[in-house]
Amino acid sequence: MPDQKWTNLFRGAFAFIAGAFLFAFSTVLIKIVSQPPYALHPLMAVFARFGIGFVATLAWAVWQRTDLRPNNVSLVIWRGVLNTAAVSLFYCAVQFTTVTNTNLLNLSYPAWIFLAAPLVNREGSPWYYGLFLMLTLAGAFLIVVPAATHGNWLDFFTQGFNLGDIMALASGIVAAFGISVLREARKHDGTITVIFWLFGIGTLASLVPALLVWKQPPDAFAWICLLGAGACGYVGQLLITHGYRWVSATEGSLLSSSGILISALLGVAFFADPVTLPVIGGGLCILVSLIGVSGIIPDPRKRRG
Repeated sequence: MPDQKWTNLFRGAFAFIAGAFLFAFSTVLIKIVSQPPYALHPLMAVFARFGIGFVATLAWAVWQRTDLRPNNVSLVIWRGVLNTAAVSLFYCAVQFTTVTNTNLLNLSYPAWIFLAAPLVNREGSPWYYGLFLMLTLAGAFLIVVPAATHGNWLDFFTQGFNLGDIMALASGIVAAFGISVLREARKHDGTITVIFWLFGIGTLASLVPALLVWKQPPDAFAWICLLGAGACGYVGQLLITHGYRWVSATEGSLLSSSGILISALLGVAFFADPVTLPVIGGGLCILVSLIGVSGIIPDPRKRRG
């Protein structure tokens, strides 16, 4: 029914856009508390995100009486480890670079699946995905070169790269492998089982690093930002996961790209992030790549088959 199709599309669009907003807003909260006068380490927010997710998922599983024993232990463990690494890099990146750059570079992850899928899923990709990957690399280069922040291309030869930009880009690459592992894990175990182990492993893996950098939040606002960042990351993940119930994978990939605009607007609004021509150009390159690998372009191999 046409009406039902539009209803599902609206629900999916709301879920994805709201999820993208919460992901970006979590980095805003982390940026606030990682700067003076608070100077809290982002790894504390990583633990908060996984801890909140673990408790909430466990409560849901108990209520639904879900069997949480995995059929393929190695896959759920790898999914948890890779996701923990990706989130840690993502959250720590914002301490050193802008909110805009952090989210732009992290959102390049769909293009990196071109490299991950053959290794993890034993799946080939259309040859032109390689072109989109190169376009992603070009966009990332435009964003991470010092000229993107300082406006002087000669700085590239004297200042090197920003550590936060490199960490944000690495988070996108690690996330791509994590998503490829997730696709394999879903072949053996249900969503709740995979998510439960993801948050459980993330909680354990992030506990010791969080304790090593622990600093008592000085006031209620700092606690709100710290726990809010974790909650935003968890709820954002849930919204995007449920969004796929109402839209196709192609539509979901396109809707996820809304995070590029949202993060740029939040970065400018809260921190006056510099939106230079290189940053705009790099963001457009990544956006085109996201659209290209979303599946909107038909695979020529399927037409021949």
